[in-house]
Amino acid sequence: MNLNFALPNNNGARFRYPNRFNPSMIKPMPNNEPVDILCHHSVGNKNMASAIPGAKLITIVRSIPSLYESSFGYFLNEVREYKEAKTIESFYSDPRKWFNPSKRNGMSQFAHNHLAFDLGYPTETVGDQNHAASDQIANEIVSTFDLILISDYFFESMILLKHSFCWDWIDVLYFVTNQRANRKELNADLTQKIIDWNNIDQKIFEKANSTFWSRYNKIPNLELLKKEFQIETEKVKRFCLLGAGRECKPNDPKCSRAVGVKLKGFALRPEAEKSQLCQKMVLPELEYTKKLFERQWPGWTHFYG
Repeated sequence: MNLNFALPNNNGARFRYPNRFNPSMIKPMPNNEPVDILCHHSVGNKNMASAIPGAKLITIVRSIPSLYESSFGYFLNEVREYKEAKTIESFYSDPRKWFNPSKRNGMSQFAHNHLAFDLGYPTETVGDQNHAASDQIANEIVSTFDLILISDYFFESMILLKHSFCWDWIDVLYFVTNQRANRKELNADLTQKIIDWNNIDQKIFEKANSTFWSRYNKIPNLELLKKEFQIETEKVKRFCLLGAGRECKPNDPKCSRAVGVKLKGFALRPEAEKSQLCQKMVLPELEYTKKLFERQWPGWTHFYG
């Protein structure tokens, strides 16, 4: 379809994160062409749709214990609070010991209600107003976005996405990339501590999750669509992938990157090496973004500066 992507003017993957998004952060297109899609990291706000007039607002959320197990593992060496606590058990034994709102830095949001932060809302509520404020935030987010998907149910999310926008299966086919090789199982006590500490995020997830399933279960011929999607997904996997996956080597350009984190990647079957579909589906975020920059600005050479 040759759509134009809104891309950052200062950083190839993030729109001046952790600052709130505004349209001035978008790199101007050649000949001032309009942009069609904004999908890279940004801190949301209620006026994001103004960047692309008429656009639909879509986001995705994740169950809170799973989100913070992932955040701790992925950002352990970058978030000061996590690095000082050393283990997720230590951090959640007494979060206030490690997290001080007056000493926040550019990554501290990942240690407390970062779902609310990334959607442009406060990460702290006060006293008796706590539950009411969290409910208000959650309700406003659900009413602002045209569609909120659920990471934990990505298969179902892609079916709802396809149905909502009358797309084809090829538009929502996916492989799971950027996945850590080592994940930690959470016991019931730690799970509850994560939920209690990230109470605003929990409210957002509960409201979004309820709304998601209400919409999903109203899709006509749902069982037939699930079978069709499974068939299409398996067909592409069999054609593209060599085995179930592999552990990435340090600085492997075919894998996503995180400091000191072991990630999984994919290898393509020899027959799939020349398939544009297969190549694009296994590309990590930064490598895919590089290709977008090069297509839209042929003289582009690097992310930073």
